[in-house]
Amino acid sequence: MEDKVKISILKRKIEILEKMIEDNSRTIFHTNEVLQQQQAQIMFNAKLASVGEMASSIAHEINNPIGIIDGQIRQLNFYIAENHKLKAQETLSKVQKNILRVIKIVRGLRQLSKSSETESLEVFNLNLFLLDFKDFNYVKTIDSSVQIIYPEFTEDFLVKAKETSLSQILTNLINNSLDAISLQNSPWINLHLSRNNERIMLRVCDSGKGIDESHVKLLFDPFFTTKNYSKGSGVGLNVSKKLSKDMGGDLRYELYEGNTSFVLELNAA
Repeated sequence: MEDKVKISILKRKIEILEKMIEDNSRTIFHTNEVLQQQQAQIMFNAKLASVGEMASSIAHEINNPIGIIDGQIRQLNFYIAENHKLKAQETLSKVQKNILRVIKIVRGLRQLSKSSETESLEVFNLNLFLLDFKDFNYVKTIDSSVQIIYPEFTEDFLVKAKETSLSQILTNLINNSLDAISLQNSPWINLHLSRNNERIMLRVCDSGKGIDESHVKLLFDPFFTTKNYSKGSGVGLNVSKKLSKDMGGDLRYELYEGNTSFVLELNAA
């Protein structure tokens, strides 16, 4: 009889424990759902902030050549009226050059705004990509004291990658550098290309003196940031790392000749 009582008590305890486990599992599941929703919201807010910053830069950048085109068209009308054919042709060439610049800027904006999830890997010339990227980001050069140095091409660098992903990664790396070094005296950012067997290395190096060792291991963790939260949510490097891996490449931090640098590895075509 005593054994039956003990067994009954044990069964009751087991039932209570099972109920507690079930309740805890339900709570954990709900907490995970809430956490995922919060993370998604933070990433969405970060994207909105980036779009707002980009829109401001694009408006500024497009207004410059449009203002120049307006003045050149007036000159063109004058030269046509005065029958100055040579000067009219020279001015028309300048108009066409500035129109092409606007087209490149808009193309760059469209490239950044697309999703890379459905984009396929393709072979393209990294040299030409960087020339377009330079035009698109020209406003960053003129609106800050930071000197952005692009590589001089001595050979073609053909890569197999996604242009959209590459645009997003490079934009994030340059924006991070600008935030980190903008208050320095004579700050600079240097882009460098090199080849290592079947890999192309695109290094983004700036005048910073490296990242604190305690932060290096956390750099690519989601939501880790040393910035003020009004300037960054800590998702940029994590997303950039995933985009690079998705292309069969990699992204890593390196202290290069005493300066802060990130190296993007891509597959050579």
